Amino acid sequence: MTLADLIKWVEAHPTTIGIVLFALAGLKIFKKITLRSKLEIIDTASLCFIEEKDEFEDHKNLVRVAFLINASVRNPSNEKIVVGSFSLSYLTKRSFRAWSQNLYRRTLPNRPRTKMGSGVKYSNVFFTNYPDDLQSLTMNGVIDPKEYQGGYIFFVSFTWGTWNPRFVNEKIKIRFQAKLTTGETCKDSASIRITKDRDFIENFIPGILDQIDHHTSWGIPND
Repeated sequence: MTLADLIKWVEAHPTTIGIVLFALAGLKIFKKITLRSKLEIIDTASLCFIEEKDEFEDHKNLVRVAFLINASVRNPSNEKIVVGSFSLSYLTKRSFRAWSQNLYRRTLPNRPRTKMGSGVKYSNVFFTNYPDDLQSLTMNGVIDPKEYQGGYIFFVSFTWGTWNPRFVNEKIKIRFQAKLTTGETCKDSASIRITKDRDFIENFIPGILDQIDHHTSWGIPND
């Protein structure tokens, strides 16, 4: 078929060409959606450690929460991606502006660990190296094509009154975000189980109680 014949055929079948172009555009959009990076909260491995206080600096009915979120970021594309930051908000007791302001990642004092028989299993963390030579357990946020990274991310809130988190069935509902250096934002949400067991949380992450007690770890309402 010559170029002239092809032009005549296209001019004679405008509807067919329109359908083909529409299908190709849809396929391109679908491919773009399926190749987007994905953030997933592992709710069975995540938890919230709760401390309640009567009074602090003239504020009453205070709640301090350490969020230990286990999450993974998947890269289905053919290009390398880089996670720049994580943020978290939670459902409060407020009826207006019910979601909290964003909390940003804090540094864990040690790797999470779980005793298994006579040994210890250490868990992955994002962005924090420790002097234990277990560098393979530190996720640096650089994710190669078709790969994923997963680990713990740590946040602390210290609130009062209606800014306190809403507890539903011993869980706190959160919204979680990972922002890539490309500007892309990945999101997920989940309800995270609550614990008040100080011995458990200190054994899980040695030094975390001192970390939570230090004011530099707190996220506090700004109104």
